[in-house]
Amino acid sequence: MKQTLLILFLFVMALSLCPRGLCQDDSVTLLSQWSPKLTSNSFLTGFNQAWLRNHYGSQWTRNWDEAEARRMIEACSDNGAKVLRMWLFEGLSFEGVEWDGDPSKSAYGYSGTRTRPTSLSAEKLANIERFLVLAKEKDVAVYLTFFDANIYSQNNPAKTQRKNEWWNVLNDKYGAGTGFRANVLLPILQVCQRHREAVFAVDLVNEINALVKKDWFENGWAGARLFVSRWRNFIRGLIADMPVSASFGHHDAVDCMLDSRLRADAVDFYDFHLYNNRGSIPDDDDVKELAERLEIPIYLGEFGQKSKAFDDALQSRVLRNFINASKECGLAGAFAWRLSDIRRGHNPEARFSFEAFGRWRPAMEVFRTLSTQ
Repeated sequence: MKQTLLILFLFVMALSLCPRGLCQDDSVTLLSQWSPKLTSNSFLTGFNQAWLRNHYGSQWTRNWDEAEARRMIEACSDNGAKVLRMWLFEGLSFEGVEWDGDPSKSAYGYSGTRTRPTSLSAEKLANIERFLVLAKEKDVAVYLTFFDANIYSQNNPAKTQRKNEWWNVLNDKYGAGTGFRANVLLPILQVCQRHREAVFAVDLVNEINALVKKDWFENGWAGARLFVSRWRNFIRGLIADMPVSASFGHHDAVDCMLDSRLRADAVDFYDFHLYNNRGSIPDDDDVKELAERLEIPIYLGEFGQKSKAFDDALQSRVLRNFINASKECGLAGAFAWRLSDIRRGHNPEARFSFEAFGRWRPAMEVFRTLSTQ
């Protein structure tokens, strides 16, 4: 009788922890556990900055700018943004990563191809840590993105060699993936562990579906899923409550999510990106149904206008519509692209920037209002 009562008690306790009687894993509460200010019922607004100023691929080393880093974080804090998305290894060359062997030769026949990552520069690591310290001071959570899939479109004299290096890292060839995780990723994770409250989550690859379409993964989506599983396990092995995923972008972002190209029980959240002039979410009924059904949160990780026009009214309207549509679909948050994009001369990307001509554009006031509702 006592044994029966014990079993019944444990069963009731299990149901209280997993109301549906089935839990995928502990990812359900990860994004709310790390900080008491982010509850599971709150809608998060944030920004993408990605790289500082126009220093894509060099922001953490030779073009590190602490004053600009502080300014971007304060802009988030002052305007109600809880999350700031930043990239760590954008570009073809893996900024700050040191490799074994002679970079002009390779044992595997690719001239100029480096084989195995052996360390990360102390300068880059220190600057990443400094960024997290600054963010923590302002109560802003940094959303770290490791790689940018859009490197496939870059023109670089060494693109063939760099692609080979990427292939080896992404597909764990010749010890490249293992070396990257052990010698580059690990010290970054140790920094994140020291400043856990300042880290929101990890996006392994910005718009991973682009690399799948361009054949940068062995066996297509099967290879991409293996990569996500392997790297997520490594990260969670050190920081058990760190949410990990890989975002979807381009024209098929919603389709990739709805089709479970990355299974919901293999990631801790979904992140998809949209750009259109209506501020609308395609297949919104299906997206809403997915958000209601899943035990993991869904974020609109990037959004903005599609038009090339620099238009304050359009930017404000698209911002308002995307945030409202995200809430209606039951998403957990939405992060606008791009907080500040200031460049010399003609800047075709200025249409996205919330800052221009030495001032914050009208959309910033819209953002602040929506973030405090």
